[in-house]
Amino acid sequence: MRARIVFVWDTPYARTLQSCVQQVLTDVAVAFGHSFVIKDERMGEASVQAWGSAMTEETITACREADAAIAVLSRDDGLLELAQGVGAVLACHVYEAWPPNAIDGALKSGQVPAGILCYPLYGDERLADAAKIAYQLTGTVRTRMREIPFDGSLKAAWLHATGTLAATYTATTPVQTTLNEALGDMVTRPADVGVVFAKPGAAQSLYAVADALSGRQSPGHIRYMGEKALHAFVAGDRGDGASIPLGALAAAADLLRNSLGLDREADCLLAAAANVSETAITSHGGQAVDAWERISQQIALVGELLHPKA
Repeated sequence: MRARIVFVWDTPYARTLQSCVQQVLTDVAVAFGHSFVIKDERMGEASVQAWGSAMTEETITACREADAAIAVLSRDDGLLELAQGVGAVLACHVYEAWPPNAIDGALKSGQVPAGILCYPLYGDERLADAAKIAYQLTGTVRTRMREIPFDGSLKAAWLHATGTLAATYTATTPVQTTLNEALGDMVTRPADVGVVFAKPGAAQSLYAVADALSGRQSPGHIRYMGEKALHAFVAGDRGDGASIPLGALAAAADLLRNSLGLDREADCLLAAAANVSETAITSHGGQAVDAWERISQQIALVGELLHPKA
């Protein structure tokens, strides 16, 4: 496969992290015989310094025209604007089902949240498009659906958008719930989050708790969906370089799987990241400085097995 990928970054730290993730994607391309043409664009702080504006039409256009786009950021300033610019209608915070020893989470059980927390970006007729995508996700990950609907005047629009879908996707047993119930369920059953389609405020509370339970490696990442997918990882105050942010690698794997249709390649990337992270946590030595290199080595080994030399 030949694919054009656009990276977007906003600070020097994000640029460094972007370079590391880009190298991993390049390793995947080499191992599996693909050709990725990668271009980087700026937003936020970096865009202001270069062009005087936090977001440019050129960046939005580049993301729309690429085969896949991913933002690796220190802060989420301007991310929603970029997502809307590429035609997104649904925001998904995705938590991968990492092996227990790969993540140093906050719960004594060692479990971390696994599932998808999503919310619509609009309350108008595009709400129906967001609901349809959210329900389709239950088939992709084969899990349950729970809803936390809008209140007030928008509740009727929510019920209209989801009613037919709830009847169609009967296998998902959709259930309307409350924020408090969903929060309690996340703490007691973190590995069974499923898909939660919620009003924006409730979704933001849920993923704030999910991030806290996931520890400093912040394995959660974002996928905006609609006319085109935009993948993203926001480091926030976790961008200290002390450990590999697995969320950034998960976002790259999500790009491979959902934007490019490369399932084997996504699985390879996630397995390599989990193996390296698990080794570091088990040894109690933190992430070694060569952790990125070790991930690349594991991916290269897969390539050698797929394409043995004569």
